[in-house]
Amino acid sequence: MSAQSAEALTPGVRAALDELQALIHRHYPGATFRVTRGRDDPQAIHLVTTVDVDDLDAVLDVVVNRMMELQIDQGLPIFVIPTRPPRRIVAIRAASG
Repeated sequence: MSAQSAEALTPGVRAALDELQALIHRHYPGATFRVTRGRDDPQAIHLVTTVDVDDLDAVLDVVVNRMMELQIDQGLPIFVIPTRPPRRIVAIRAASG
């Protein structure tokens, strides 16, 4: 996220992002994060999480309940988007081809 976009985040959004990152880090200490805005919906905030795992759904399992609470109860349009590191994607493609 650009510095200008990051500045536009409210303290509540920043706290929610920090909380989600901490939850993920407890289970996946090597995870890295970046924050972006949705392309189709600039109000949406994407916490893109890069984790070297086989099952990306397992990453969502860690945070889905809290993410939904933030969306429904606090009206925060935050979405966790798990991804694999490029080397893992290359290895998966090589193994399947």
